[in-house]
Amino acid sequence: NFKQLPFVRGLDPFWIEKREGNKEMTAAEPVGDIHMPNPSFSPFVISFGLFIAAFGAMYMQGGKDKFWLLVAIIGLIITFGAMFLRSVIDDHGYHIHKEDLEDKGGKA
Repeated sequence: NFKQLPFVRGLDPFWIEKREGNKEMTAAEPVGDIHMPNPSFSPFVISFGLFIAAFGAMYMQGGKDKFWLLVAIIGLIITFGAMFLRSVIDDHGYHIHKEDLEDKGGKA
């Protein structure tokens, strides 16, 4: 996340700013609060479930081997279960306030 989004006026905005003699990028908007999501373990669980499902689908051999079909189904259950839990759990994240950003002295 940027403290401020830069003002983009062309293909290479930093080069345009340097040609005009500016040492820094021009900001497109004033500094405001930044919303940040809380750390989450669910994307890892979703990717693990997809890995298990793909592993089962790879060795299934056209549906002939029922064990690998079961492995693929278990992987999909893990994936969709984690996706459902991520959608249902109410997680509002947190905000970095603009006063904290101005103290850090970062640039656009």
